[in-house]
Amino acid sequence: MVRVYCLGNKYISEDSTALLFVDSTIGDFEFKEYHQDVKGDIMIMDVCKGIDSMQILDFDKFLERHPVSAHDFDIGMELKLLQATGQINKVKVIAIPFSWNYDQILEGLKNKNL
Repeated sequence: MVRVYCLGNKYISEDSTALLFVDSTIGDFEFKEYHQDVKGDIMIMDVCKGIDSMQILDFDKFLERHPVSAHDFDIGMELKLLQATGQINKVKVIAIPFSWNYDQILEGLKNKNL
């Protein structure tokens, strides 16, 4: 089972879509809310402005996107610090379009080779 950490701001509807998957399982993927005790190689899922389809991004490409909230600055810095200290290694990002709903994301997850 691969754990996917869902990011977002539950107070901003467009930024909370990934959080709808917390505590669910789809195929070989278990979705959990992100916490600071992550280790090793991790996969995260978050919404991104400026994309039209679900994309798998490397961590640096993910950080290039324009932040939507202060949360975006916090998580990027936190993950960089965790990498610098060796707590996490490789970070893979499932980037979902900002405007997508639950069903569109679900379909995208089923069709992507994660």
